[in-house]
Amino acid sequence: MAVVWGLIVSLPLLAAVFALHPRPVSQAVAPQAAVWFVLVGLLGPCIGRVFNFIGVARLGAARATPLVNSAPLFTTLLAVVFLHEQLTLRIVLGMLSIVAGVGFLTGQQRP
Repeated sequence: MAVVWGLIVSLPLLAAVFALHPRPVSQAVAPQAAVWFVLVGLLGPCIGRVFNFIGVARLGAARATPLVNSAPLFTTLLAVVFLHEQLTLRIVLGMLSIVAGVGFLTGQQRP
């Protein structure tokens, strides 16, 4: 359902960007790049979701959920390494809270 809501929100925004852009899309983006954008946009979420389902099936939901929920941690680390983002105190505290939350959820015992 989240995918549907994402499309409902993003498609009108994308249409507005195209409508307000001063040049036609064919001049703003090379045709070869446009093909890659479309392919990645269509296949990327699908492939990601398939691998997510495979991971949950192999690990089980109890072990896979903390890993999925730690995605912001890995995203931040990748942004620092590849995009040279600055690590601020706020970001470090956020990363630590993610790790603590994942640890807390993983360490909980069922009643």
